[in-house]
Amino acid sequence: MWWWLACTSGETRVAPTDTEDVDDTAAIGATGDTGPTDVGALAVTVLDGPIHTQRSLRVELPVDAGVAGRCVSVDDPAEVLFAESAAPAHEHELRFGGLLPDTTYECRVVLPEHPEIATTTVPLVVGERPAVLPEALVSTDPALGMTGAFTLGSWYDEGCQGDTRQAWLILWDPEGRIRWWKQLPEKVGVDVEALYHPDIDAIVWGGGGSVSGVITIEPLWDTSPSYAGEQHPDPDHSLFHHDATRLPDGTLLTLEADPISLGGDTWIGFRVRRHDPISGELLLDLRSQTVLDDGQLTPWHGGNPDAYHANAISWRSTADGPRLFLSLCAERAILVIDGTDGELLMRVDDTWEVHDADGSVLPAHQFPQCQHGIELLDDHTLLVYDNGRNRKETRAERLRLDEVQQTITREWWWSDGRFEGNGGDIDPLTEDRVLTTFSHMECLGSPPGLNEVVEVDVPTGRIASRLTLPESDDILYRSQRYDGCELFGGTRYCGAAMARADALAALFDREAVP
Repeated sequence: MWWWLACTSGETRVAPTDTEDVDDTAAIGATGDTGPTDVGALAVTVLDGPIHTQRSLRVELPVDAGVAGRCVSVDDPAEVLFAESAAPAHEHELRFGGLLPDTTYECRVVLPEHPEIATTTVPLVVGERPAVLPEALVSTDPALGMTGAFTLGSWYDEGCQGDTRQAWLILWDPEGRIRWWKQLPEKVGVDVEALYHPDIDAIVWGGGGSVSGVITIEPLWDTSPSYAGEQHPDPDHSLFHHDATRLPDGTLLTLEADPISLGGDTWIGFRVRRHDPISGELLLDLRSQTVLDDGQLTPWHGGNPDAYHANAISWRSTADGPRLFLSLCAERAILVIDGTDGELLMRVDDTWEVHDADGSVLPAHQFPQCQHGIELLDDHTLLVYDNGRNRKETRAERLRLDEVQQTITREWWWSDGRFEGNGGDIDPLTEDRVLTTFSHMECLGSPPGLNEVVEVDVPTGRIASRLTLPESDDILYRSQRYDGCELFGGTRYCGAAMARADALAALFDREAVP
């Protein structure tokens, strides 16, 4: 079976209806089941998916055989999707994900091992995207090229305006066009983490400053979550915010607000829990009250009650056991925690000496000034999105920690001079490429500008690709980049899929049965 394609055999699926909750300006546009197109030997039915840009072809055969399908835009012959179900069966479902909104495709189905059975052609009409969602402007350095294809981001309309707090997940292609979307539950804000997990073909997201932001597993081809916090110890009362993640062993990490108190004062602390979504077993429970009582947090002295602003978690298995890194923006610190028992192993802050790559000592203000994104590269090295609140310059940085000497070496950093005091993200793409999400929040005091996702070539400092959103009052909080064969692997951005489609071109291009 061709590994990049989803297929089912021997089972007829009932087509789901398109029931997503979108605002009333968005055209739904789903065509529904077309009914079988019967050409004697071959019957093909178009099935709706969870949204317009996900559709399937149910193929019924007179013999056990494999099938392949190719869909081509009637307006743009370069817009091609391919799917194949190679295992012999009487019935198949060919899934086409990442279709373009407001596009009509001509789809053909062939039997590679039975060329004597006539090909058939069916139309596939894709409805419009929700009108509120913005396409992006993308520029790419032709010499460097873009790493990956699809950019997945958490997006919020009109920033701090009003209190509707309903965010979206959006998938943009290399040309800035929208290929997939998901509207998050009511009252969930934009401060969520959302990652695609290919082993379960699902988006896992959580956060948003809401009880409704409990960590959720959204299979791409289902109309409802397969998991929405059912085994979390307290899903109905916890305020989930900023980050949540599924670990390689399938367990789930959540970042939550938690009250903390001292001397009669109570303020906002944090809590990190790790639980098993199958058994419900609680495997880790770290509370800020414990860290404060151990003398490793600054007591609140009035002002903003969100005294630490915990905003990012990063997990890594090391030779000494699992380690959890927790970013505290307002505390300007990173806590390193034993992932087994929750013991605080060290606190990294501006009392540590900061070194430049050449070994020279830097001023203390070169320590990150409110970091949002943190990503562990190895046991001692991490990427940091440094908002730079005091120096008024936001940076991408690679830092190496020496816990014995309590020093930080800034091995690499990059900035284009802009200042974004809130939000943001950073991710490694390859050894030489870093993806930086400049989250723009004019409603919280950022200078005029736009939300951008910038791919930086580390050796040269040049921008390899840039994705820009058009409205200054929207917010893009975080983003991730995915390879064209990893997510919706049948689109034109997967070279392996297109090579297979080309290999079958003689079958696809022969005269079809009308």
